Amino acid sequence: MATARRSRRTAALVVAAPLVWSCAAESTALLEVETDCEGAECPFDVEPSLGDCQVGVLSPAWQARAIDHLNRIRQNSGLNPVEHDPALDLVTASCALVNAGLDSVSHEPPPTATCMNDAAKQGCLEGNLTRFRLAVSPGSPGAPVSAAGIREALRTPEEFVESWLIDKTTDGNVGHRRWLLDPFMKVTSMGMAYRTSTGADGATILDHVGVLQVLPKSFADPGDETPTILAYPMGDYPLAWVDPSYYVSVSLLVDRDSPARNSAVNFESATVTVTKDGTPAPLATLDGGEPDLRISNEFFGLPNHLQFRLAEPLVAQASYAVVLDGVVIEDATGAPTDAPARYEYTFRLVP
Repeated sequence: MATARRSRRTAALVVAAPLVWSCAAESTALLEVETDCEGAECPFDVEPSLGDCQVGVLSPAWQARAIDHLNRIRQNSGLNPVEHDPALDLVTASCALVNAGLDSVSHEPPPTATCMNDAAKQGCLEGNLTRFRLAVSPGSPGAPVSAAGIREALRTPEEFVESWLIDKTTDGNVGHRRWLLDPFMKVTSMGMAYRTSTGADGATILDHVGVLQVLPKSFADPGDETPTILAYPMGDYPLAWVDPSYYVSVSLLVDRDSPARNSAVNFESATVTVTKDGTPAPLATLDGGEPDLRISNEFFGLPNHLQFRLAEPLVAQASYAVVLDGVVIEDATGAPTDAPARYEYTFRLVP
């Protein structure tokens, strides 16, 4: 059994750490890539270009793949689907283009950033961002890169969405995950851009940036069917969507009319008990010996959140039971509305 502690957080969205396949040093010169793609599987209808600040226009197929995969994840958690809003395409694509030109992704690119404009500023403030960096192929500096080679190396929409869901960041903040699992989320849009450059060893380096609109423009009605306990993972859950050694998390939907009023959940004195196939499964501990368990009431999706890690990695097909005891629901003055409550849920990772 472990007691929650409140984490120190900033109110800004947190950028996912780059997923790095190759860390070869880059030259500042960008490589030109020819584009000759046609058909439904093309990533872009219009290719992004930092050289002339042309935003990329995702193909309908790739836009649909991103949102369909997000909705598969949401459905697995009992959440309503979200829809594509074409009015958001420009802001997500603009943010992706600007970040493709930066050394590291940023929610607040400097005004001097290449291709920076108001649309990019909005998209970066309101979206989940991440970058995949990888070596495409060996070659001499400045060598041409084939369009087919770039297309094959680009990460898929599904990979971007899953990276935000797992959300394995350097500081353990899972704000991207919280936005994906927001029961009030209604519409979204995916934007992508990339650049190629030459590493010191002559390899071609591909930086592929994705941006997903997550801050709400309007709120969906969660409805009566959405569960009160919104846990990750919960029930039978795909193993591919989880890092077994990383944080699991839970939020509570206690008000279906107002997103903000869900901040009334207070995990401050709550205890967390986990069993695996009926046997106690202790939480991981930090250097000081306290459990690695964090809480937050900041507005990253639903404004109440508890996350923790187990001492041992999660095991596929094992049955886990989680008990949250001593959860307090507060009124507008911060006073408890009732006696501390108990919440229970189970999950099992399935291959």
